[in-house]
Amino acid sequence: MSKSIKIEFDADAAKDLSEAASEIQYLTNSVGEVFRFFHGGLLMGHLSGRDAESSLIALSDLCARAMEHACQKEGQALAQFSSLLDDKLMEVRNVT
Repeated sequence: MSKSIKIEFDADAAKDLSEAASEIQYLTNSVGEVFRFFHGGLLMGHLSGRDAESSLIALSDLCARAMEHACQKEGQALAQFSSLLDDKLMEVRNVT
């Protein structure tokens, strides 16, 4: 039989985790759309030439900045949750 694990958060940490989880889902979906755009454009030859190149550079820079921001903000909340969860799992293992 599986054991229950109870993790307690203060209100701010719970809010941060909730926001991080929903933001990461949105972000990964958006990143997938960008890669589909790149793939389709490259495959069809629409992303060639000087104008397209500068647009691709700008778009990839924006994507990189968004990912860096998410890694700092949402990544921190998820890392704190992971640490709490790991501690609780260790407690369960040590009890059994």
